Amino acid sequence: MTPSELNSREAIISFLMEQTGLSRQETVTSIEELEAFGLVGFASNGDFRLKEV
Repeated sequence: MTPSELNSREAIISFLMEQTGLSRQETVTSIEELEAFGLVGFASNGDFRLKEV
């Protein structure tokens, strides 16, 4: 993972933790699940992608 991707990922994790009240581990697990289904993604340049369904 590139530094830009890590920064983007950390920003999203922090935002979701603040908004949902979930723990860090719960948030990371949720993001990993969404990534596995292709609903969210992080590019090496730091871009964050959300799939609209």
